[in-house]
Amino acid sequence: AISILLCISTQCLIEMLPTYFPIKFYKERSFNTNYNDDVRRYEHWLKRCDSTIYDATKAANWFADVVREYVNPMFFVEKGKFIIEQGSLELLEFTEEEKSEYPDKILRTEDNDFMSCV
Repeated sequence: AISILLCISTQCLIEMLPTYFPIKFYKERSFNTNYNDDVRRYEHWLKRCDSTIYDATKAANWFADVVREYVNPMFFVEKGKFIIEQGSLELLEFTEEEKSEYPDKILRTEDNDFMSCV
């Protein structure tokens, strides 16, 4: 389910290898009569997108830990952990409390259209 959310969220991103940049859709028209509303929608989308990417990174690290523990101790050992580079490097991992909330948390979204960028 997280991979689906990531796929949807990247529809509003421009890939500039090896980095993705959000499309600022509120600036796409020469004169935008809904500029303020579109900026609010963009900021809301950006916040939710960041949250989804952080959760997906934590989930990938959790998945790798489980595979190493139960299936193959050498799984992803050479590469290590998944990280997000945004300024400084930060290792993202779920706490035990956060782990207990999944997968139900994925189904509970504040609104179902948070990934819409148009």
